Amino acid sequence: MILGIVSAIVGLLATLSIPDKEIAISAFKKVLIPVNLLYPLSSLFIGFLLMNAVRHINIERALRIGEEKYRRIFETIVEGYILVAMDGTIKSVNPATVNILGYDTSEYLNKINLKDVCVNTEKQNEIKSLLIKQKYLKGYILRFKHKSGKEIIADCNFHLLVNEKGEPDAIEGTFRDITIRKKNEKELETYRENLEEIVKERTKELSVAKSKAEVANEAKSIFLANMSHEIRTPMNAILGFTEVLKELEQEPKKVHYIENIRSSGKSLLTLINDILDLSKIEAGKLEIQKNPTSISKLLEEMKTFFNDKIREKGLEMIIESDSKLPERLLLDNIRLRQILINIIGNAVKFTENGYIRIITNLQNKKNDNRSCIDLTIVIEDTGIGIPADQQKIIFDAFEQTKQKKASKLGGTGLGLAITRRLIEMTDGIISIESEIGKGSSFKLIIPDVEIAAGYKEEISIDILDFSTINFDSAKILIVDDIEYNIELINSFLGSWKFKIVTAENGKEAIELAEELHPDLILLDMKMPVMDGYEAAKILKENSVLKSIPIIAVSASALKQDKEIMNKFCDSFITKPFSKTDLIKQVMKYLPYTEIKNNTHVSDIKNIETIIPLPENDMIKLHELAMMGDMNEIIKYANSLESQNKKYMPFCQKLIDLAGSYMDKEVLKIIEYYLDNKNEK
Repeated sequence: MILGIVSAIVGLLATLSIPDKEIAISAFKKVLIPVNLLYPLSSLFIGFLLMNAVRHINIERALRIGEEKYRRIFETIVEGYILVAMDGTIKSVNPATVNILGYDTSEYLNKINLKDVCVNTEKQNEIKSLLIKQKYLKGYILRFKHKSGKEIIADCNFHLLVNEKGEPDAIEGTFRDITIRKKNEKELETYRENLEEIVKERTKELSVAKSKAEVANEAKSIFLANMSHEIRTPMNAILGFTEVLKELEQEPKKVHYIENIRSSGKSLLTLINDILDLSKIEAGKLEIQKNPTSISKLLEEMKTFFNDKIREKGLEMIIESDSKLPERLLLDNIRLRQILINIIGNAVKFTENGYIRIITNLQNKKNDNRSCIDLTIVIEDTGIGIPADQQKIIFDAFEQTKQKKASKLGGTGLGLAITRRLIEMTDGIISIESEIGKGSSFKLIIPDVEIAAGYKEEISIDILDFSTINFDSAKILIVDDIEYNIELINSFLGSWKFKIVTAENGKEAIELAEELHPDLILLDMKMPVMDGYEAAKILKENSVLKSIPIIAVSASALKQDKEIMNKFCDSFITKPFSKTDLIKQVMKYLPYTEIKNNTHVSDIKNIETIIPLPENDMIKLHELAMMGDMNEIIKYANSLESQNKKYMPFCQKLIDLAGSYMDKEVLKIIEYYLDNKNEK
């Protein structure tokens, strides 16, 4: 029997782990004495003792596993744990507590009192009192001392432990380091307290910035107005007196020199306008003004405009229009023409062989119940191309490609800069693809272009022939502080028997108007003592003088200036102006009679009553008119007139208009004939 028991014990021990074997041996030692004493008893009782030993083994094993589990938790939790006796002696801490308080080991902490690591020691007694009353504390804020001396703010939970008698025995607590959170909360609270002040300060800063921006914009506007006046005023004299000289001079060689002066003046004016346009765009003073525009007609105009240069270089210009392109679109035709001239002009300039192709296509869309399209215009050339690293900078002001050939061809570098800004003002996009030696392709995309349905293009047919205009006697007051401006206007008006009175500023103008009651006042806007704006306002507010028509004469093209002129003046004329521009304005306010002249064409409406030129000749004349070459038009008309006398009336009309530098009128009469011819 004993051997069987021993054998069972040995077998059981073999199945146990080393820690469990130690527990089993201890248990079997406890039952061996009873076994020896009770040997005479039955085997049943001995088996009971063995089962009891096994149960004891299992209980001990469960206790050990539980202890190991909770020790792992105790050692790995991120929150601090502390066990404190009722007198404050620290009995136990976990590794997190050691780490939070900056110590290397728990040995030191286990030997000191809680008050040694607390900033405010009186808190210890408060914690005791509260725990005795309510057994548990949650969210209690306590300040600990870090080993380095800094404070640690902790969010603590405390629990009161009692002994077998229910008496307080120890305090158990856990805590989290909330130092950073409290710091952030304090900063946030400070920020909240100061928020109103900060908002006030920022608002003040924004107001100052806004004021500075407004002052800067106003300074730009003043600069533009001054630049416009200071540049356009002498240009008005240069171009104006050239026109006067042309009327007085008959010798062909001198006329040629005068025409060169006028042509150079116009080139300079174009450059000036480019600079002012760029400045106005950057100052936000240039606005897009939409009107019905025929894209097809505009592209044909481009073809005619560049025809001589294209032909001279042996190039080909190809126009490929989308068959679905509407007859007219609402666009700013002046700015679109400017864009096309800039891009096509560069294409012609930088292309020696091949072609320039203009392609249009569209995509129909609906927008706000209006019929709209996205318009795409592509200008391709087979020119020298643009290097990839320079394709962006060419759209910057005063920038050009660095190629040797490009630099020889000249230019200001303003054309594409203005083009890009004008496209952007229409919410459009301009892009470029180019390859050295193969050419370039510029793509313009203008979105949401409204179709001009129902609009009819008005054909201006008011061609002016000075010899047919006879003004009644009238008194005209010319007000300008610059003597040559007065002299120029006097020269333009010298063909008629006007009584001219002059004044140097607005104050003198008012005095002379009160004294003489002129029939018309030509009033410059920028003068010393009193400018034209103030003078016009005073004149129009005077019950006696307000009926006198005032034509404002201004070098400013700014919208706000035009609005003021429209408010106090009857109309305005912008420098530089031609004789025709001035006389048309005068005709609005002074009585005149028109003398019919059977030899010359005095009324474009009767153009069909005379024999026009052959279509090929009209196309050639149109090319010359687009270039503004009045000398060549005169030569060409004289040549045609000598070939066939039946063309004399038409040729004489062109010669008269071209000789008077009425290039706009020349272009109108030719286009009017061509349009009527095409309609037939």
